[in-house]
Amino acid sequence: PRRKKAGVDNVQTHVIEQGKDKWLKRRKRTFDRVLVDAPCSGVGAWRRNPDARWLRRTRPIEELLPVQADVLQRAARLVRPGGTLVYATQTPAG
Repeated sequence: PRRKKAGVDNVQTHVIEQGKDKWLKRRKRTFDRVLVDAPCSGVGAWRRNPDARWLRRTRPIEELLPVQADVLQRAARLVRPGGTLVYATQTPAG
């Protein structure tokens, strides 16, 4: 992974799933920085792979909005007061 190449060793990764997540609950307000790599539509890859537009196997943007909002809200709970929340996605929905 990129973090290894960069010499970063103080990173935790966790996939935020819908529903109850004990991992999130136990770590509420404990992180200085949280990076959210939110699910996207895949539209950004069309430039590199134009045929993907017609072979689309991803969710429509309209369906992604509530998923992205849920992930963002849940990840925000992990950030300690004064911490930083970074939100990244290729295709913002909404």
